[in-house]
Amino acid sequence: MLDQSFSYENFRILLDVENRKGRYLEDKVFFDSDIFKESRDVSDLIIIKNKEIREESYKVKSIPKAEDRDYTLLEKLNSEKNELKKNREKLLEDILIRIARKTDVEDYELKIKKGQIKWGSQLYEIEHNSENYFVTKQLQRNIYKTFKVKQASRKVIIDQLRLLLDDGFPKIIIRTDIKKFYESIPHKELLAKIEENSLLSFPSKKMIKKVLNQYWKILVADGKKLSSDERVGIPRGIGFSAYLSELYLRDFDNKIKSLTNVTYYTR
Repeated sequence: MLDQSFSYENFRILLDVENRKGRYLEDKVFFDSDIFKESRDVSDLIIIKNKEIREESYKVKSIPKAEDRDYTLLEKLNSEKNELKKNREKLLEDILIRIARKTDVEDYELKIKKGQIKWGSQLYEIEHNSENYFVTKQLQRNIYKTFKVKQASRKVIIDQLRLLLDDGFPKIIIRTDIKKFYESIPHKELLAKIEENSLLSFPSKKMIKKVLNQYWKILVADGKKLSSDERVGIPRGIGFSAYLSELYLRDFDNKIKSLTNVTYYTR
């Protein structure tokens, strides 16, 4: 069963995933507080040790008939590297456990606020700190894994369109947009879809509800909505909002795809 907890074990996986994507979370400028300084210092030592190992390895390879004693220094360097890696792993464990503990409190929530306005739309953001970052990424992963939702690749869409348009068969192409889509998604229907999924964990559902409640309160406070209005909208700019929008439109997508004269449909 999928582990959806906001725990050290999952945060450790996310750290590796983000690093592979080119987002080096241990960098001193990634978070406001340099929480990964100790582990980063050891990582730097490992880099130096790797250089020493490569240099010594070249020396050994250049010996015509290398004997066991010629490998002594190389074995010592590799042993030192392994100890450094163990030390780094222990430091990372301690750091990530401290981060996870900050989320394991009754009043913890992802606090959102208004960010910049882009292309005429108000964007929102979550306070940038280590615990919020890892929780947001884990929440995205939980939604993706349990609902199997993902956004289509623009490159794949273009490649597919090119193939379809090159076959010489006459077509009618319709390109359209949903006006103020994020701002028009009804909370009641969206939350119903979330609640009926027994695979998504209760803490994940609770986190999503809290973010939607905060978003609605901001709209009411700004005078854009009345507290008595039907609750609609998800905050643009928040990572998992894209997954929620995909989830909400799933039924719509399936209805369009089932139309007899539709040969290709995507968003």
